[in-house]
Amino acid sequence: MRYSVSKDALYCACCTIFGKTDAKEKTFTFASPVTDWSNLSHLVHRHFREGSSHYDCEIMGLIFCDIANKKRESIATESKNPISETPESKTPSYMSPDIQNEIIDLCAKQIRSHLVESCTNAPFFALLADETTDKSTKVQLSVCVRYIDVSDGNVTANENFLGFEPCVRTMMATVQKVGFAFEYSAKRLECFKDELSTNEHVKDTMERTTKLKTLCETRWISRSDALTTFKQVFPVVIQAFEYLQNDHDDKAGLHLGALLRFEFLIGLVVCEHVLRLIVHLSFFLQDKSCDMLAAVEECRVVIIQLRNERNDEAVWNALFDEAVGIGREFGIEPHIPRIVARQQNRANVLAANPSDYWRISLYNVFVDHLLLHLEDRLLGSSPRFEAFNLLPSRLNRLRDENIVNLYDTFSHDIIGDLNEFQQEIARWE
Repeated sequence: MRYSVSKDALYCACCTIFGKTDAKEKTFTFASPVTDWSNLSHLVHRHFREGSSHYDCEIMGLIFCDIANKKRESIATESKNPISETPESKTPSYMSPDIQNEIIDLCAKQIRSHLVESCTNAPFFALLADETTDKSTKVQLSVCVRYIDVSDGNVTANENFLGFEPCVRTMMATVQKVGFAFEYSAKRLECFKDELSTNEHVKDTMERTTKLKTLCETRWISRSDALTTFKQVFPVVIQAFEYLQNDHDDKAGLHLGALLRFEFLIGLVVCEHVLRLIVHLSFFLQDKSCDMLAAVEECRVVIIQLRNERNDEAVWNALFDEAVGIGREFGIEPHIPRIVARQQNRANVLAANPSDYWRISLYNVFVDHLLLHLEDRLLGSSPRFEAFNLLPSRLNRLRDENIVNLYDTFSHDIIGDLNEFQQEIARWE
């Protein structure tokens, strides 16, 4: 075994050199190095189990060393009749799964190269990405490219699918998987109801609800409700999985391992709190009679509230203490993840204590991300929303400064100067 300081991962030397490059399970190779230190002993035991491919790689490594040390002849020397000169050799069928996968990969690379060339030559192109959940509830990111093709004076818009990219496991994904685990199993759902009936405190907070809410893929309002419910019934969820694990439910242990982590708890508490702040704005924007000018004002209120809370240490301390309190019940202590000289997969923040680390790497980043998009998507387009005041029912709200702003915003679409524009509005009134 070899440890990489730069990658913070563990590799098997012989499997890395002689093993498959497209391994799907943890094989201690470049394709799938091991970074899960909490399950290291289990992974090592599985790697060295009887019938593992590790021993084939080890034998190939020994043969290679013998040939290098001239203790035995190479395959080319030992073979008296090379395949290329053997008249009896059969025509290759290319039916091996490895060969077929390699051919498919080569075709994919050729198509991708053609698309890249088309996008490079196009005057405009854009990437489209969206999460999609397959029948097995596995979340993947579908990536498409859309570009303009100009040839022989004809302009056509083309859209091509590039592929699926695996999504990194997040707090949201864990909550969704747990929700599905109870939703699609009568045995697990019954166990959840039994544990809920014995916990009077949680039962009172849940009112009449007897099951978890799953996360909606498009509506963030429902996500806020689902996270609030999940946080309230977290003790019941853990107790249910512990009972199922003792009842030989294989997947219950996996769910417990994902839930009983401080990273999950602090992410749950922070995300649930922040989403509750924008629920009213989400309701406002999804209303059929949505007034975008009023929505912009509501957005300004939310932005001010988010900024004030971001800079208020008391708010963060309350959130951190809440996560610590939930974790203490199950023996989970706050901690700072391992920090190495070069980190690629998570925030490598230097902090004096866990509170500072999670505030810098999680809370501040999340709030800043929301502020950026709220300002860009709503406040950044607020001058264009002034055009709603040109509707006959709203003309009385127009002021001189609004007319000037409208003209400046849409000057490239308006025929005539500012005076003509003002006269035209006066005629409408």
